[in-house]
Parts: sequence; structure tokens; C-alpha cells
Amino acid sequence: MRSRDSLALATWRTQMLRIERRIDAEPLLGSPLAAAPDARPVLLVHGYGGTRASMSVIERSLARDGYVTRSISLPEYGAGDLERDAVLVVDAARELCVSTGAGSVDVIGHSRGGIVARTAQQLHDRDGVIGRVVTIASANQGVAFGWALRLLPPLLRSFGRGAPQIERLGVTRHDHDVVAVGTGGMDNVGITAGATRIDGAPFLQVDDGRTIGPISRIGHYRILRDDHSYERIREALLLPRA
Repeated sequence: MRSRDSLALATWRTQMLRIERRIDAEPLLGSPLAAAPDARPVLLVHGYGGTRASMSVIERSLARDGYVTRSISLPEYGAGDLERDAVLVVDAARELCVSTGAGSVDVIGHSRGGIVARTAQQLHDRDGVIGRVVTIASANQGVAFGWALRLLPPLLRSFGRGAPQIERLGVTRHDHDVVAVGTGGMDNVGITAGATRIDGAPFLQVDDGRTIGPISRIGHYRILRDDHSYERIREALLLPRA
């Protein structure tokens, strides 16, 4: 990993430790489902700088609601090679299929984890083990960094608007089951609603009036421990299949 990437990751990881401790201490989210869903197992994938602890309260809440769940920690805190991470997600999905007897599993990915999940589904899943992908606050259209682009470490620049790894997901989007969940305003790391949308896919908004002008009051990580946001994520799993 390049030195600028390493420094950025170390700084972000320090913040993420505090965030993950707070997430892990949260009680279960949302109102329980009245009946257990007839649904696929769910694999959860964290974002840049995180571990599986980032997804812990969502995972526990889904388990309460009758889902079979598994979460994984990506190498290098989700800051490594995208293709390798995508293959790891496919392998984890296949293992979850074997352990549960399911034909396929749904994958929830937060932030970069959503890009990893879509890359796994659209470019590496030869056996159809991944059903629906739900992205949470992911820069599916890339981020318009503008003049600040040149100041960012190489890894983060790779998520800029027009970056090759973002563009190829747009090209291969056809015939893949994806749903985007995100804020209606800009979140606190600069991800906008426009960036989180996926062309031709449902978009479920979590703030619903909880905004201050163009800024959402639901931050990039609060979305992982917010009751209404959780219910939107669960709704994304329950939407009718194409």
C-alpha cells in the first residue's frame, strides 16, 4: 500500500475504532417484523477502514427478524485490492449457501463495501451465489471531489466520478438485482444522494426530512445504527424480486 494510502487508513481506522465501539453497544434497531421473512441468508460487508464490527447492530437486528446472517472482515480494513475483496465476498457467499442449503444469498455492503459487493455480483459471481445486493451510502456514481481530488491518496481517488472501477459497474449493471439505500442530502463525508443512486435500480431514502438545507442529519456511519435507516435496509431486502 502506498504511503499516502497507509497514512489515510491509519487516521481513518483510529476514528473507526470509536465508531465501531459505539455501534456494537447499540440495542437492536427498528420495530421487529411481525413474522419471520421467507428470505435468503444475508452476508454483510463493511466499508473503508472498518471491520465486521461496523455491521454488528444491523446483523443482530436482522437475526432477531428471522434472517440467517454472516459478516466478514476484509483484509487491510477494507482498503486493499478491490478484485481480491470481491472474490472473497463471492467465496463467503458460496460458503453461506453451503452451510444453509440456500441457492443464493443477499449481500449488504456499506460505503466501499457496497462497491465491493457489486463488483463481486456483477464481475466475479460465475455461479449465481449472490442474489440481491443492497448498498448503504455507497458512492455508486462516484464522488465529485472537484479540486480536492489531487489532494487525496490514490485509493480514495479511485472512487472519484468517472473512475474505471465505477464506470464498469455502470456498464455491467444490466440484469443484476441491486437496491441502493442512502440519504436525501449530503452526508458528513461528502456522499450525496445523487452519488448513491444506481441507474435503473430502486433507491430508498433514510432521512425523510431529517435534513438541514442540503445536508443530511444522518451521517455516513450513523446510518448503521439508526432505527429508520435499519427499517429501510430491511425493506430493501424485502422488495419484490424482478
